[in-house]
Amino acid sequence: GHQTMLTALRHIGEAQGGEVAEKAGMPRESLYRALGTRGNPTIKTLLAVLNASGLHLSVADNMDELRSQKLR
Repeated sequence: GHQTMLTALRHIGEAQGGEVAEKAGMPRESLYRALGTRGNPTIKTLLAVLNASGLHLSVADNMDELRSQKLR
């Protein structure tokens, strides 16, 4: 779920040694807090961290999945 994504982003930030925090325009401690187990980052923070990590967020419908569930 969402915690797995936050953990993965935190690991990316740790691996890049604060570069992600700097590119995202936030202190490293704030980045780790936002992406920690008790973190609840805003969408603005999440998008800044994704962008600083060279990643992007996509949204897709799940209509095919819903249709297949109805057919079962």
